[in-house]
Amino acid sequence: MPDAEDIARRWEAGEQRFSFTTSGSTGSPKTIHHRRALLAWSASQTGRAIAVKPTDHQLICLPLDKTAGFMQVIRSLVWKIPMTVHTPSVDPISALPADHSFSIVSLTPAQLYAAMRSSGGVERLRRFRVILLGGDSVQPDLEKACLEAGVSFIHTYGMTETASHIALRPAGAAGFRLLEGVEAGIDPEDGHLYIDLQDFPDLGRLHTRDAAEWLPDGSLRIIGRLDHVINSGGVKIAPEPVEAALQTSGLLQGRAFALLGVPDAQLGQRCALLVQGAAFEPEWSRLKEICESVQRYSSPKALYFTAEWPLSDNGKLMRRELLAILQGGEAIHFPSCS
Repeated sequence: MPDAEDIARRWEAGEQRFSFTTSGSTGSPKTIHHRRALLAWSASQTGRAIAVKPTDHQLICLPLDKTAGFMQVIRSLVWKIPMTVHTPSVDPISALPADHSFSIVSLTPAQLYAAMRSSGGVERLRRFRVILLGGDSVQPDLEKACLEAGVSFIHTYGMTETASHIALRPAGAAGFRLLEGVEAGIDPEDGHLYIDLQDFPDLGRLHTRDAAEWLPDGSLRIIGRLDHVINSGGVKIAPEPVEAALQTSGLLQGRAFALLGVPDAQLGQRCALLVQGAAFEPEWSRLKEICESVQRYSSPKALYFTAEWPLSDNGKLMRRELLAILQGGEAIHFPSCS
């Protein structure tokens, strides 16, 4: 894994090409090569959007061998502000002194969730001027808790192919706003989002695997990954909105869970709910009512429990591994839902 000094040394030496590896959360990891100019542009656009100041000090607590952590170093170099690197962990914020002087940090939702629950975590989070939150969707209950506690964050959207952020969404806002120099559209065939970077036409049109929609105010709402869509009897179900509604309901006792599509001879796929931890019986009628209120036919036809919960090193849920756990017979089947 590279260290910040090595990245800085290469940058200051004028290196023109840098390599990144995708997380592999939705497919096999792949290596992507980017020019220095794109990294500098990305850092500058983010800095302009958050109004970075010469007095800012950035805390880096994401893996430096992935885009998120690597680009934090590049941003500090481009912004000409000091940086401090902490070892990545599930809750890096609890290790900080209560009166820390950091003003900018990038976190995953999993890290923010852990910090919000730790002793003194809310007070430490409030000391940051900017919390950039990325790498995954933000559950409504986490966002609500942050807003109520006075913890402000900016939800970021981007991908390794764009070298980092291309859109930002302040906590409480419905959709993402594109950064300057970014154009986007939605494919009419399957609803996926595509991106054009105006200053880098040689990159071509970048096609994401995210389903999205334009909101009336001109912002973008990310619906979910097309890779996660469950095709049940010809009905396409995006699990993320259903999961968000279940998360808000509290029916699953605050545990981690995921709605997955399992093979079915008649339907092609059927919805199954996999929950982390020991088995318990939820309120079935309420659970089904919530699912169906989001989308018809989205209520789970099977319920499973597992102790394992695979996450990537930047906190993303590895759904393919979860499905393998379920199909491999390693999860406990709760038959009452069938």
